[in-house]
Amino acid sequence: MPYTLLEKEIERLDEAQQNTVVLFVRFLLSQKADSANSIDDGGRSRKYDFSDLIGKVKFDGDPVAYQRSVRDEW
Repeated sequence: MPYTLLEKEIERLDEAQQNTVVLFVRFLLSQKADSANSIDDGGRSRKYDFSDLIGKVKFDGDPVAYQRSVRDEW
């Protein structure tokens, strides 16, 4: 659908509906930006970026034993 037709359809909406459309479009754009940022240089999907935590997180204990205890809680 050409942009001008969409624009005319949006103009027919009341102000509250137009605001909803704007919020939805912003949501879609943020999702597009997030998906573009979720691919690393190797082409693999990267869901989380912990680079800002490097050297800041310290865990005193056995991480495998802790993971097992948390898993067993479920």
